[in-house]
Amino acid sequence: MGEGRLELVRASEAAAVLPGEPAPAPSYLAAMTIAVRDPAVARDIVGNAGVPVRETDGGFFVSASDAFGAGLFFVTG
Repeated sequence: MGEGRLELVRASEAAAVLPGEPAPAPSYLAAMTIAVRDPAVARDIVGNAGVPVRETDGGFFVSASDAFGAGLFFVTG
C-alpha cells in the first residue's frame, strides 16, 4: 500500500461522520475508503450485484449493513 490514513472518531460522534450508520460498539472499524480509477464503473458493478449505494461528494458509499460490518467509501484514486 503506497499510502494510508487512519482517522479515530469517538462513538458519540459517529453519526456526524457516518450519517445513518449505527455505532455497534464503543470501539470498532466503522468504515474504509477504497480508491478506484472510475467510481461510476465501480458503482455499476456494486449496484448490479444488488448492493444499495448512497452518492457522496467524491463517489459513493456502501452501508456497513451491506458490507459485512464496515462501511465502504469508493472514491477516485
